[in-house]
Amino acid sequence: MIKIIAVHPDVMSTPEGIREYLKDFGTGKGRWIPLVPSNWKSIVSQAIKGNHSLGPIKRNTLRDKITNPSFCDKYLKVDLVDGDGREWGQIVKEFCDLGTFDAAIVNGELNAGEKSLKAYEFDPDSDLYAVRISGFVSRDPEELARQVAPGLRFAKELHVIDVYCKSRGTNCASYGKFFRGLLDTCRQTNPALTSITLHMKEPDDFDRRREEANYRSWVSHFLRSGETLKIRYLKERQDGERMHLRAVFTDNLLITGHYGFGSGSSESETTDLTLREHSDLIAIRNLYLSDDKIGFDLMEQIEIGSNS
Repeated sequence: MIKIIAVHPDVMSTPEGIREYLKDFGTGKGRWIPLVPSNWKSIVSQAIKGNHSLGPIKRNTLRDKITNPSFCDKYLKVDLVDGDGREWGQIVKEFCDLGTFDAAIVNGELNAGEKSLKAYEFDPDSDLYAVRISGFVSRDPEELARQVAPGLRFAKELHVIDVYCKSRGTNCASYGKFFRGLLDTCRQTNPALTSITLHMKEPDDFDRRREEANYRSWVSHFLRSGETLKIRYLKERQDGERMHLRAVFTDNLLITGHYGFGSGSSESETTDLTLREHSDLIAIRNLYLSDDKIGFDLMEQIEIGSNS
């Protein structure tokens, strides 16, 4: 549901370039532009500054847009390397070959390998650039984790909201597969991300010792050293928001589903997954994490680590 597509700075140095490409990029479109080299924004800004076919007001407007923090949050991801003096095409080809990037949009005669196309060849519906924003997926927890996985490559946080994930019951094993699938992805592509935070509605019969023992009985065996599952027990406020959402969110994406992330009642059962807009992500982060805008009362928090 997410693709990382490198865009040569020159492609974004005109109003046409910004208008043409940004409409198909951003959190809600499932395509992010990596900051490569790490001064990508500065290069684009200087290219716009030197484009004298534009008036000074237009140049300043475009430069402000590229360097605005909200623009960066929505469109741009990850400071990688300064390139060690290498050409942009060499750097991007290396990351495309490694699978860190999915594709590239190049300028002029530049070549970044077989996963790159010229700017005028860009087609968001082509196999190279197409992204599935929403659709029905089998309610198999390992498949659900695979669908979420591409969005975890550059995440700094990982949160799950699911009212159906209980500390005990017949579905614990399937949720264990889902969490393990998420952690497997992090181990391979983002080893700095070692923790999942689960947001739960506090049970009426909450008992901290029992809850911790129950979760530990099926969670700790798939956690490796240094990995944790944090469970936040939230209480709905009178006339406030209801905890009905099933979602995975990070610091830069939000994916929602109609059902929970455990197994369905049959092999043929499906659920819809949808990659949401950046504005939806901000709203959910405020609702569940913000100090001053949080929509629930945090009653308890438990942290489960590995047995090793």
